[in-house]
Amino acid sequence: MVRLTHAKYKYEDLLLIISIISTIAALYFFYDFQPLLTILGIAIALFYIRLVQGQYLGNSLQVSKKHFFRLKQIIEDQSELLRIKEPKLFIYQDPYPNAYTLGYKNPYSIVLSSSLVEGLSEEELEAVIAHELGHVKFNHSRISSIVSPAGKNIPVLTWIFGFWQRSAEFTADRVSLMTTENPRSLITTLVKIGIGTKFLEQIDEDELLDQSRKVQKSIFNKWGELLNNHPYLTRRVNKIIEWSKEEGFTYYKGGKMFCINCGTQISVSAKYCPKCGIDIKTKENR
Repeated sequence: MVRLTHAKYKYEDLLLIISIISTIAALYFFYDFQPLLTILGIAIALFYIRLVQGQYLGNSLQVSKKHFFRLKQIIEDQSELLRIKEPKLFIYQDPYPNAYTLGYKNPYSIVLSSSLVEGLSEEELEAVIAHELGHVKFNHSRISSIVSPAGKNIPVLTWIFGFWQRSAEFTADRVSLMTTENPRSLITTLVKIGIGTKFLEQIDEDELLDQSRKVQKSIFNKWGELLNNHPYLTRRVNKIIEWSKEEGFTYYKGGKMFCINCGTQISVSAKYCPKCGIDIKTKENR
């Protein structure tokens, strides 16, 4: 089983508690909070999510052993690895690369846009599916099912829960990393989703990482992230590299393999890094 002891973002639970308390306070002081109406609103939100799941079953292609067999194998294997019930996987027509998870109980639904499936390699699709399964593993979708519909009517809720949602994305990224053990594919996946599936070869990775340093130089640049429910792309890439160093995973660049711990180029068949001695699989020194 994948070691998920350290997968959850360390502040995620705290941010969720703060978000819930802040939401109750905001509703009480500014929106004439009424418990019965709130319960009714939650029930309507869950009903709405269930209807949307039904729409995908009616209008999209459900991945099965006869439709996109390889994707079916991937989600089966990863679900077993994470010890969760396998969600339903759908592909829908959309020119924008995107993926997300729906549902508040099993079976959950994972939705991939057609442009995403067309533009990603198999290893990158593994990274995407593992990321979405991370949301299922840690019940992010259940919470989002309640918050997202309500946030459309009360925008302040979206902003309050944005702190928790960004931490949830970090958790899902780390689950993907630990499931696939392939930081390179996870990084290229994020770049393709954030910038476009056809432009990866025109992107210099060092220059991309330099953008994150520019963000840190201005408080306004950093605060801009508060307007999003996802962390900055550059911040997510930095986090993946940081976690990869902690886990001792290798890193691929320009078709060559490098030790993520010390940066030394190693052969594809290598078991240990020739410089720092890290075991590529067990992450221990010889």
